[in-house]
Amino acid sequence: MFGMKTREVTDHLIIVPRKIRTGWVYGYQSSLTSEMIIPAAFEEADPFSEELAAMRVKDKWGYIDKDGKFIIEPQFSFALRFMEGKALVRKGESLHYINKDGEKVSDPPYSPVKEPSKN
Repeated sequence: MFGMKTREVTDHLIIVPRKIRTGWVYGYQSSLTSEMIIPAAFEEADPFSEELAAMRVKDKWGYIDKDGKFIIEPQFSFALRFMEGKALVRKGESLHYINKDGEKVSDPPYSPVKEPSKN
């Protein structure tokens, strides 16, 4: 979710943008060899954290491993990096934490603010 200017290095992998006719796509290249490790095919890309990276495809977020294989299929409208084995995601109206198997493990420690209803 960092966009085109990201060049953050995690585990020797750099997010690399590639211009296509309809905009930009992102993949990963080795910071050691400059070899393209995961081809640029994602609408957005986050750095790897705890062996997984959040990627957006067709407006949905999922998580890939370092081989570019989806471990958690794209299904979220919002997704953050994994920290301490959990990642915060939004699916529909539900904001919650998932584990690395994509299972809901808890709700966030706060309730999102909702717009007051009009009477």
